[in-house]
Order: sequence, then structure tokens, then C-alpha cells
Amino acid sequence: MSMQSRRDFLKVALAGGAALALPRPALALADAFAPVEPFQVPLRIPPVLTPVRKAGGRDYFVTTMRPARPRLLKGKRRTPVWSFDGTFPGPTIKVTRGHEAIVRRVNELDVPVTIHL
Repeated sequence: MSMQSRRDFLKVALAGGAALALPRPALALADAFAPVEPFQVPLRIPPVLTPVRKAGGRDYFVTTMRPARPRLLKGKRRTPVWSFDGTFPGPTIKVTRGHEAIVRRVNELDVPVTIHL
């Protein structure tokens, strides 16, 4: 068993005292991050994105990044997310075997973003 230093003890005591001094809205925020029962809301299967054009062995898709507020957890609370076409998750992109996919992302968010596929 290791000895706890006086400095570590003071850190824990200060954090505990600060938690007791938090105003009620801050405690309500802490409740929002409380553990939830898993799998209360079934996974929503995202819609299939239709190509805007097919030409020369290429399928062309356009999807728009925008804010959305889907219901991710059981209850009435909605969660703000950055989405594609207002859906979360999704959309699904299906490409014909042997075709090249060209996906144009239109950013309607207030910030620049990088997409990792």
C-alpha cells in the first residue's frame, strides 16, 4: 500500500469541496453524463445515399454537413451533433463493384472540418 502525500490529499479535498460548492445547474450537467443503460434505443439504419450522377464508371455523390439534434438516448432529450444530410449515423454510400466513387462534401457548419473516411 503506497502512502498518500499531503499534496495529493489536499488536491482530493479541494476537488471534493469545490464539487459541494457547485451551483445546481452544474450538478444537473453532471447528471447528463451519468451512466445509462446500454442499447435502450435501437441503432437507426441510415438511408442509402443516391448518386447524383453515374458516368464513365464513376458514381458521383453529394452530401451536406450540417448541425442536427437526433434522439440518441431513451427519453425526450436530443443531442446536438454534426451530421451528414441531417441524419445520424449516415448516410450509407453503396457503390457498384468496379466503379469509382466521387463524394463531394458541402460544409454548412460554422467551422472548417476534416473528414476521415
